[in-house]
Amino acid sequence: MTFPNDSKLQVIKKYAFLNTGLTSICIPSNVIQICDCAFYDSTQLSEVTFSMNSKLKIIEQRVFTCTNLIKLQLPSCIEHVYEGWLCNTPYLTDISVIPSEISNFAYINDSLLIGKLHPNDESFNTIYLIRKDVLSVTIPSFIKYISHYSFSESRIEKVDFPEDSQLLIIDKCAFSYSRLNRIKIPKTVSIICEFAFSDNPIKSIEFDDDSELELVDKNAFASSQLWCISIPQSLTSIEDECFSDCIEFLIIEIAENSELEVIKKAIFDDSTPLIMIPVDFKGIINFGEDDEFEEEGKDDFE
Repeated sequence: MTFPNDSKLQVIKKYAFLNTGLTSICIPSNVIQICDCAFYDSTQLSEVTFSMNSKLKIIEQRVFTCTNLIKLQLPSCIEHVYEGWLCNTPYLTDISVIPSEISNFAYINDSLLIGKLHPNDESFNTIYLIRKDVLSVTIPSFIKYISHYSFSESRIEKVDFPEDSQLLIIDKCAFSYSRLNRIKIPKTVSIICEFAFSDNPIKSIEFDDDSELELVDKNAFASSQLWCISIPQSLTSIEDECFSDCIEFLIIEIAENSELEVIKKAIFDDSTPLIMIPVDFKGIINFGEDDEFEEEGKDDFE
């Protein structure tokens, strides 16, 4: 689908092309906003491009979700993309960015779509997407945020971080349904959001001894193949069902001098781990009367 060069179209409204047979579209330059689910479930859609001098500012939720996008060309002037704008697009391998006077997005190393979390940020700090056929990648040190769904449904197996990584947050579903099998989290990360590593074959997650991690949100590792994890001393909160349905899950080791406030059954749901708790643990342990967990007594770790 194409539009005349003098098109006055400014907004593509909610559900505008929902579940259509559209195969490609070039979005005209005056469009400033694409609303929720505009192209949702248009399973034949494989190519989306934008006219030169695009004025696009906003892409709302699930705009391209459940399409078969292969090629995506975005203008660099976009100010904000909403959660899930590009999830469920496992075939996306041809990505490019049209440069403009406003540079909020860029495509680097033939693998990563990066941008600014906020338009007023001085420099790029966020990963929004990886090319879906990339197997391994090193995250640039200046990245502070791995955005929602950015590695989801990709073929990524290995992710490395430099020693001077500035990463702070791994957002919702960032690595869900990927092929990631192990990762070492940079010490600067403070939050791992819900479903961040769910439904993938990851078996091992490492943290530095001086990790600054504070929160692991609900379902962060749900339905993964995780079998061993050491909880860093700085972590204060693990949300419900964080480790639910981890069939291979075996060992959780709580660090000495842990700041973790509560260890409770709801964190594990259907998983049955062995939990190694240090003698100096000061938090609350609550598995309930119907506890089926294997909990190592504190005396065994003196």
